[in-house]
Amino acid sequence: MIFRVLLALALAVPAAPAPAEIETHGCPVAMPPGTSCGYLVVPERRDSPGTRIKVGYAVHRSSANDRKPDPVVYMSGGPASSSIQLTGFLSQMFPDRDVVAIEQRGSKYSAPTLGCPETAKAMLDRLRSDSADVAAAAVTCRDRLRDQGVDLRGYNTKEIVADVVALREALGYRSWNLFGVSYSTRVMLDVAAADPKGVRSVVLDSFLPESVNWYDDADRNLSDTLTRLGVKDRFEAMVSRLNAAPARVPTT
Repeated sequence: MIFRVLLALALAVPAAPAPAEIETHGCPVAMPPGTSCGYLVVPERRDSPGTRIKVGYAVHRSSANDRKPDPVVYMSGGPASSSIQLTGFLSQMFPDRDVVAIEQRGSKYSAPTLGCPETAKAMLDRLRSDSADVAAAAVTCRDRLRDQGVDLRGYNTKEIVADVVALREALGYRSWNLFGVSYSTRVMLDVAAADPKGVRSVVLDSFLPESVNWYDDADRNLSDTLTRLGVKDRFEAMVSRLNAAPARVPTT
């Protein structure tokens, strides 16, 4: 009886996710010499292992005589902006260190890529007509991705943080320097908290603290800025002036 209970308890415990794996491949964009690219293969959801996805990355190995042992790992903002394409620029910023650029899961050079052409079209249509429904297009995109088997619950900051830690371990670096921009400053702060022994320093550019909900505040901030600068009144005055005396530009 005791054996059956223990067996039932063992079967009820979810299996631990398999360790991350490295899969090398050609770089998707032009890179400086000494750069290699690949995928970090990880669970789509670490709390429910099963489906595995690929997170793109690039590593530029420094050839400096005084090469430092701790690299710089960079992630762009967004969310979902690409990081890999900045590898060449970053290698010039940090010539005496290896540079690692990691994509966010679901972004351009990861797989799957969670692109939403539906919302891109709706946003362009909005320029032509007030009736364009961007929110409805986003729902259409969400439903399409779900139908394709994507579990959107796995695409969040917590999982992205775990991807960064897993990449350090997979590449064999004892510690590295975190470099985050905009949204990824939030990611890198959480990486530092989750992996303190693996972090030498943290650089935060255009800091986005946890207390700020950018999407809730953006419209009000933009409106307040335009009001303070008097943009609306200045624009309307310019339109009236040009209507009364149109600008004439010679062409050939």
